[in-house]
Amino acid sequence: MPITINGSGTVTGISAGGLPDGSITSDDLAAGAVTAAKLAAGVGGKILQVVSTQYETATTVSQSAQTHTDMPFSVNITPTTSTSLMLVSFSLMGETGGPSYNAMAAFARTISGTRTVVLPSSYGSRNPGIVSFAMTYADDHASTPDSAFCHMFPDSGRPANTNTITYTPTALQATATTFYLNRTVVDGNSFSYERGISWITVMEVAA
Repeated sequence: MPITINGSGTVTGISAGGLPDGSITSDDLAAGAVTAAKLAAGVGGKILQVVSTQYETATTVSQSAQTHTDMPFSVNITPTTSTSLMLVSFSLMGETGGPSYNAMAAFARTISGTRTVVLPSSYGSRNPGIVSFAMTYADDHASTPDSAFCHMFPDSGRPANTNTITYTPTALQATATTFYLNRTVVDGNSFSYERGISWITVMEVAA
């Protein structure tokens, strides 16, 4: 088909890919014309957005027995597409008031007011979570942290919509106790007592 310029601003006869490479620059594109959704369409594996929250305050969190308790920090993300995969990473620095071998960590997903703790599909009466707490020194339950770390957990169970999601790290203990976030139980002001930072990061990846 011949290329026709009709004199009124319309050009016909150009097939897809018919323009020479480099003939259209970013300045030629209208503002907002290339959205994250358009970039994601038909191309999987791209990171569409990353959101993160750091929490530095030394805090005590009351825990009920055998219940995943929300930590006092979270992150909000609004999916670009309904089919995106969310990769969730978090780190809890601190010390549990109970034995660290009874502690587990996970995260809660809250959408439109509905909170769901992401856990194994089947665990019976066992102690459920995504990751366990590391025992750095089993005989010291007052001045040595029992931290948990989750690296890029794929939240494949999220609903297929674009509603805003709140992700919150959680911790579980066998008995009612206190979790000492970003600090040790005794929290003495000397080199033998640790302080740290907890955080959560969520990456949206195109399907």
